[in-house]
Amino acid sequence: MGYMIQAVTPQGDVVGSFQGSSLSCNSTTQAPDTATHGSSDVKQTAELQWVAPADAEGQVYFRGTVVQDYNNYYINIYSNPVTFAGVAVPSVL
Repeated sequence: MGYMIQAVTPQGDVVGSFQGSSLSCNSTTQAPDTATHGSSDVKQTAELQWVAPADAEGQVYFRGTVVQDYNNYYINIYSNPVTFAGVAVPSVL
């Protein structure tokens, strides 16, 4: 079981970065703009914080993928739009 999530602009650009204890992005080897799972254990929740680019404002959508098992997965799951103005927008996922 796993997940992957990104914040994307209406034009499809990936923006911002993620922080959180459920986060499995090693910033030395992976971009912090994508959050993913750290193990295949079953997850009920994952708490992440998205940090908006400091010099930007506008709307983003949170785009995700959820993997139930090898044969069952759901891609391109989109949130409703979120408006930001260069400040942290906490999101519990």
